[in-house]
Amino acid sequence: MRLVDQQQQQNMKLRAQWQKLHALVPPSESVILPQRRAFSPLDFQSQGRQLARWQPAQGGGELVLATGWEGVVETFSLLTASGMQVPAFSLMAGEGALNFTLRVEQDNAN
Repeated sequence: MRLVDQQQQQNMKLRAQWQKLHALVPPSESVILPQRRAFSPLDFQSQGRQLARWQPAQGGGELVLATGWEGVVETFSLLTASGMQVPAFSLMAGEGALNFTLRVEQDNAN
């Protein structure tokens, strides 16, 4: 009798542990990630922002824009949405706009 009671207690403990472990398993439904836009330097030709130069290189290139301050933030957002990283950039005052030079590279981390 005592052995049966011990076995039942162990089964209850095992069930409790199994329930805790089962709660850690991620859901089996696949998560749909948003599609990345393909990178194009022409995406940076918009109102308030002018594409001055694009110098392609393997895996990225150099993007030069004439823009205002609001265009700087938008540029980083567009690059992120298209899977690009900015390892270096510079801003210089120009005639009526900022000269915004960026070195861009494909984000291979994803």
